[in-house]
Amino acid sequence: MDVRLDSMPDLSTVYSLIKSLYCNEPNGESKEMSSKSLELIQQSIYGWKIADQLLLNNADISSCYFAAQTLRTKIQNNFHELPEDSYVSLKDSIVKHLKVIDESVVQKQLCLSITYLALLVPNWTNPIEELATQVPNASILVEILICLAEELEGSRNTIKVDIRRRQAFNDYLKQISPQVIHLLNTSLNEAKSNWRPSSGQKEEKTISKVYECLGAWLHIMDNSDINLIEPILSSVFESLRNADCPTAVHDYAANTVCSAAIVCEEYTKYQQMTHYLLNQVYDLEPAYHYSVAKEDTTKTENYTRIFTEMAESIVDPLIINEVDLKLLHLLLNCVGHYDCEILEITFHFWYRFSEYVFKRKATAFNGVCNRLLAALTKHCQPETDSEGLIDSRSDLYDLRCRIKDLVREVITTVGVNNYILGNNILDTIKTVNAWEVVEANLFMISCIIGERNAEEDNQLVADIISLALNYSSVNPNSQHIQIYATICSILGELSDWLKYNPVFLDSILNFLLNMIANFQKNEELSACAAQSLQTIIESCASQHLVGNANLVSILIQICCRVDFIKNEEAANNLLQCCAAIISTTSEHQDQLVAQLLTPHLEKLQELVNNKSNFTHSAVYFDRIAAIFRKLRLTQESLQSQLLIPLITDQLWPLASIALTANAATNPQLIERCCRCIRFLIRCFRPAWLLQPIVNQIVPLYQQFPKHSSFLYLGSILVDEFANEQDKTTAQGLINMLNEFSMTTFKLLCDSQLRLHPDTIDDFFRLCTRTLQKCSNCFLTNNMLDNILNLTLASIQLDHREANNSVVKFVIELIDGKYSKELIDKILMERFGQRLMDAVVNATLFHLPTYLVAEMSDILWSLMQWNPDLVKLWLAHSLKTIPQQNNTTIMTATPEQLEEFYTNCIKSSSPKLIASSFRYLARLYR
Repeated sequence: MDVRLDSMPDLSTVYSLIKSLYCNEPNGESKEMSSKSLELIQQSIYGWKIADQLLLNNADISSCYFAAQTLRTKIQNNFHELPEDSYVSLKDSIVKHLKVIDESVVQKQLCLSITYLALLVPNWTNPIEELATQVPNASILVEILICLAEELEGSRNTIKVDIRRRQAFNDYLKQISPQVIHLLNTSLNEAKSNWRPSSGQKEEKTISKVYECLGAWLHIMDNSDINLIEPILSSVFESLRNADCPTAVHDYAANTVCSAAIVCEEYTKYQQMTHYLLNQVYDLEPAYHYSVAKEDTTKTENYTRIFTEMAESIVDPLIINEVDLKLLHLLLNCVGHYDCEILEITFHFWYRFSEYVFKRKATAFNGVCNRLLAALTKHCQPETDSEGLIDSRSDLYDLRCRIKDLVREVITTVGVNNYILGNNILDTIKTVNAWEVVEANLFMISCIIGERNAEEDNQLVADIISLALNYSSVNPNSQHIQIYATICSILGELSDWLKYNPVFLDSILNFLLNMIANFQKNEELSACAAQSLQTIIESCASQHLVGNANLVSILIQICCRVDFIKNEEAANNLLQCCAAIISTTSEHQDQLVAQLLTPHLEKLQELVNNKSNFTHSAVYFDRIAAIFRKLRLTQESLQSQLLIPLITDQLWPLASIALTANAATNPQLIERCCRCIRFLIRCFRPAWLLQPIVNQIVPLYQQFPKHSSFLYLGSILVDEFANEQDKTTAQGLINMLNEFSMTTFKLLCDSQLRLHPDTIDDFFRLCTRTLQKCSNCFLTNNMLDNILNLTLASIQLDHREANNSVVKFVIELIDGKYSKELIDKILMERFGQRLMDAVVNATLFHLPTYLVAEMSDILWSLMQWNPDLVKLWLAHSLKTIPQQNNTTIMTATPEQLEEFYTNCIKSSSPKLIASSFRYLARLYR
């Protein structure tokens, strides 16, 4: 159904659209058209009147909900459409609808509407007192109070209101808090007295709303009013202790206690309430155990949240300083719960707790930490009947990753040796028959063994290595493939230790190599062994494996058969291991590299010749890239007549064919092929390939500009080969940049910047490296003005990597490492003021908060370059920004802009500028 909005649509048309949207008919296209038409109505000027008429008619819940939602969104986003003399009638109309319509979802939207109205109309000085006399239903008034408090909470600002208005309204709410508390007390007592077991749903809803309202208002109330809430808090804990408490009431009661606990973080200010809450929380232990016995997971989660929030609030003043263990034992009960979701609720507290214990070097909590680690070990146990390795996509795998991070924090409080020896972990591994228990304990060792202090006794590590290498004979009754995978992880974690204690190195390498060689038994286990082998070789190769011909021989033999290892991650790890060892070898290095490369080049040749299977060739480009990534060649090998033909006559022609044949259809192959060429260039620096590569990638990018990998490859060429003294090469690379630039400009002019963040990222990386390597050629390039224009447009792009690349280019340009005369001319005459305008505009209106620091870095660099001129630019930019938003509410006052300006020009670091930017940006969002 089509809706024309050059005039107000008939109500019958609106009703038909609403019916079409909310009916249960399966016609998706009709629903989508109705949704778009109703959205147009909401956005139009006619939305106000249509919403009011629909609510007056009160025909059905669907039309009333749409109308209430329309009213709420209009006030939120289009309040400027109303003249000031209509504010009172709008308020009266909303109140009238609240009295008549008895549907909670509609009432919620209307309550939000009246909330926004109260904030947006400064002349409405006493909204709560007025509404208390006009709204006869106490539950509706409580809902409005909830909405008001939530809107004033810092993280929930949904409407644009001057910060001074927010502060004034917050002061007003604080002033009337005693009356609000009295209203809540009265409503609660009436609901409790009227409640009946068989028909108490209305009263339960009221009780829930009172609890919710108290939780929302706690951050508003003054300390002097806190004592007044004790009767309501007493009722809250009464509900929590009641085994028969309805789940909805229980949820709101728990939320209220959690809110109160957060307030108690200001312990010195709220000591009395803190101790009151603590005593009440201690009394919840029987209720917690009862919920566990009844398997009421929802209530168990609620109790766990309460214990956790309370513990976080008092961790420093009471738990650590006064060694209060009661709450810790409650939390340990939760950690021991069989459901991992209960455990994870407590994680954040244990991080904070471990940090405090470590800083204070408090030994009184060793028992707590040991009990915590034991419970975490149990949660890590696989299922007894599982046969293979733990699936990396499984919930258990994710849980073990999170537990690993936590364990590494907790172990610092007790020490690795103390934990393993004090809890007889090694004896458990040797003697227990249940494989899942053995594996879980080995997993804990893998988490913590790398966290040992250097001064701790090495004998324990020696015992662990001996146990790992001989496990099959140490505990023959408890065997499982996952145990050996975890043993591989332990050995990998010891890579740094082996660097300084190489006595076990040969035994460990042989153990891992044998496991890899037996890949036919289990490919996944071979992959685990390969990963650990790579870690150890990278750590130890330069000190203990130099010229180890035997190891190189074994690795090359395995790598030549790497096709049989179907796990590509393992294959690449092995190739990198081999390349790292070859890098330590000076004798016959080129022959070893050729042996390593040849099988993969031959397979690649076969696949490229068989043009129907190009996709699989990406695997071999990845493998060759893995080799070059870790390969460090001697000067003799770089000039070897054995290797140069391999590169020139085999690898490059194959890569060239793959790029040309797949540019139109296979972006993943293009990216992986470019990555291979990238590592080839980094490893060999083959100057003889510079021109062929440029001749290949420039036309391909012009024809297929979606492949930003060509831009990235261009930046590698600039980084490796550009040199200001070599005028010919420098000019050739500048010509490459210009060709890339024209294609990039056309691509970005034809579509939105945000659709091509990778192109922005790679293009400005290329520009930065060209500026660094050929500064004079770049700064005098006739394409520079266009590049600077794209820079200004790209600064407001809300994509982290792309924005970072743009900012790095700008700062590199400003920092003055190059021709000061050229830089000064560019900034003063062509770029500086426009850059300042773009930075301010992007910060206030476009960029998310996490990118504000990038803009402050630009302003800081400008201030270091020419503070006097930059002050003028900043002042001019601030004059051009609007001082009112579309709701006619003042955003930043002249005084606030002046304060921002003063703070910026006096800032002693980029962080201070970023803080000022964030404060100002809040006024415009």
